[in-house]
Amino acid sequence: MPVSLCPAEPSSRANTLLLLPVAWTAGLFAWRLDTPVVRSAGGRLCLLLLGSLAGGSCGLYGFGEPRLPTCLLHQGLFALGFAIFLSGLTMCSFQASSSSKSSVKVPTFYDAWVQHHRAGLFVVISSVAQLLICRIWLAVWTPLPTREYQHFPQLVVLDCSEANSPGFTLAFTYNGLLSVSTFACSYLGKDLPEIYSEAKCVPFSLLLNFVSWIAFFTTASV
Repeated sequence: MPVSLCPAEPSSRANTLLLLPVAWTAGLFAWRLDTPVVRSAGGRLCLLLLGSLAGGSCGLYGFGEPRLPTCLLHQGLFALGFAIFLSGLTMCSFQASSSSKSSVKVPTFYDAWVQHHRAGLFVVISSVAQLLICRIWLAVWTPLPTREYQHFPQLVVLDCSEANSPGFTLAFTYNGLLSVSTFACSYLGKDLPEIYSEAKCVPFSLLLNFVSWIAFFTTASV
């Protein structure tokens, strides 16, 4: 009798423990939203970043034995949450560098950017674009529970079918492009004063992100 094998199921307890600091930080920022420290860190944009991280991480609860609802949610939720996070982080990095450069060199452009809330507009447009991609992906190339018998003679591998779909590739390619734009905007702030610590931490974190995705796709294609 073949044995059924599901993909590795992450510990829901460990994921919950990781989400607790995110929720605590979001609550602290919401409580002190009008203070200069929170406003200099991004204010409401930081709340959006924390919320999108939490939403993307909740996709981990969809792993385990694949069913139609979990197949629909776990990759799509992560792709959308990560896109919102990268969009907000791009604007945080751009505003950190432009606040010290554009406000001095091109004050008219900087004033128009701030007054017309262009940062929020970029985040909304970028997030809606990823939402449309995910909707098309789930509607046209609907990920379904599958059973795979070829790789292991004594095992039945239970999985979702999204890995081979163009929609999956398009959604994660879009996030890859957002990662590149975030890296470029954060790298522009490399010569900012030491008070802007994210100018160094964000590029390093994104390099780790690039390395992890390259390793994943290299392993998956073997």
